[in-house]
This record gives sequence, structure tokens and C-alpha cells, in this order.
Amino acid sequence: HTLKGFSVFVHASVKIFKKLVDLFMVFALIFMCASTMFFISSVDSSACPVDEGSGEYEGEYCTLEESMSKVFTLFFGTLEASDFDVPGPTRATLVIFNIIVIILLLNIIIAVMSDCYADVSNSAELIFWDHRFELIQDVDAITQCINNLFSCYFKNDP
Repeated sequence: HTLKGFSVFVHASVKIFKKLVDLFMVFALIFMCASTMFFISSVDSSACPVDEGSGEYEGEYCTLEESMSKVFTLFFGTLEASDFDVPGPTRATLVIFNIIVIILLLNIIIAVMSDCYADVSNSAELIFWDHRFELIQDVDAITQCINNLFSCYFKNDP
């Protein structure tokens, strides 16, 4: 029964990965769109002052790389109070992004994983017992062949 649990886990992992490939593509699209939206809404605002020494923008969403880095951390729910110290359009984008990602998409992932694991667990019990009965039938067939093969040596003549 120990191997049954491990095989259920491996089979469920493969099934979950296959079902989540499309969802990962949606995550990538949302990631790129959100990063670009944060960058565009922040770059021309007062939240991105230009450093006079280097001529570069300073701020969380002022370059596309910084925006992508911040959105990546937001995917994992690391929202801080300082994240809301941004202009109005960026703040609205931040709220909408958090609602979509944290509430909607993570619940979809949890639901898909739970559903896949339940399906695999239910079918695993049937597959386990089917293989067990096949093994019993094979052992029975082998013992019958051996009995038939050696039956002439074990006959008792009266």
C-alpha cells in the first residue's frame, strides 16, 4: 500500500501539470500586461523623478524591469502599505491586479489541483485492485500449469 500512495501522488502531479499548462500561459500574459500597465501609468507621473546624476528614473514602477520585479513579488501576495504610495491610476491598477490574481486565479489553481487529486485518488483504488486481481489470476494460472505438468508424478495408483 505504500507504493500505491506514491503512485497516486506521481500520477496526480502529472495530471495537474497537464491541466495547468494553459493556466500558466494565462499567468504569463497577465504578468506581462500588469507589468506594462504599471510601467506606463507610472513613468510619466510625479512618482518617477529623474535622478540628475544618472538621468534614470527612480521609483518602483519607473522601469519595465523594476515593474516586472514588483509584479512578480505581487504574484505571491507580498503587498505592503508602501505599494499604495503611487499615483491614482497605478493604485487602481494595483487593486484590480490583486483582486484578479490573488482571489480569482489562485482559487482556480487550488480548485484544479483538488479536483485532479480527487479524480486520481478515486481511480487509483480501482486500478490498484484491478492489478491485484490480475496478479492473483496469473499466480493461479501458473500453479494450474505446474500441477498439470507434474500430475503424472503425483498420481496415487490403488
